[in-house]
Amino acid sequence: MKLTTNNLRRTTHGFTLVETLVYIGILVVLFLALTNAIIVVSRSYNNLVGQRAVAASIISTYDRLAREIRNATSIDTADSTFNSSPGTLAIFVGTGSSQITRKFYLSGGAVAVSDNGVFEGNLTSAQASTTSLIFRLLTATTTDAVRVQMTISPTTTPSQTVTVYDTFVVRSTYEQ
Repeated sequence: MKLTTNNLRRTTHGFTLVETLVYIGILVVLFLALTNAIIVVSRSYNNLVGQRAVAASIISTYDRLAREIRNATSIDTADSTFNSSPGTLAIFVGTGSSQITRKFYLSGGAVAVSDNGVFEGNLTSAQASTTSLIFRLLTATTTDAVRVQMTISPTTTPSQTVTVYDTFVVRSTYEQ
């Protein structure tokens, strides 16, 4: 058999249809795997951001509540709402003419604080939503304490709800 230039061109020119389809199939499978990996990483990142927002909100809220309740002069039981959600805690801070009423309450999914009725700010992050805030007054003969229960979830993944509890003693009630 004699090789001509026409035979050589046909055998060495381009890809066949089957080869092209195999390459396209491999690329589609790789693209789908890459897309799936990106979706999984994105969901994991959103979960992590939500969990961090909840943790930061819990820490900042409970730190502030602990400091304020422990340093309070007394608890304003008339202006507080106990044993229900949304609860309100009003405490007296300071003495004499410098005494103020500090109030903690739930407002728009955030734990808020006000001094003498003037809004001071939110204690929880905008990336976390507080769905329940309950204050329980615990009294003994010489001591007052407040048990705080808060239910909070990230706004990105509301199914990850966390409920936390803690009890804070008013120092001025047992130091007398």
